Parts: sequence; C-alpha cells; structure tokens
Amino acid sequence: MPNYRFNKQVAIVIATMCLHNFIQRHPSRVDIDFSESEQRDQDHGMTSQGR
Repeated sequence: MPNYRFNKQVAIVIATMCLHNFIQRHPSRVDIDFSESEQRDQDHGMTSQGR
C-alpha cells in the first residue's frame, strides 16, 4: 500500500494525466516512448481514442 493519503494519490494521478496530455498535444515535445506506443497501437488497429 502506498504511504500517501488518498487525496494525494488522486492528485498524483491527475498530474501525470495532465503531463501525458501536454506531451501528446504539443508536437514540438516529441517523446520516443509515446511515439513507439502510438506505432504499436496503430499496428494493432487501436487508436488513442479507442483505448
């Protein structure tokens, strides 16, 4: 079990989701891991909206 209070755990999840969306929406912020993940999804017929 994490040693953080539930409210802090929620804030951590929200912060990481915001960072993820920022990287995804700003092409000048190229991230190799995101690019590889997107390519694997396309290879398997998945889209970022379909997850």
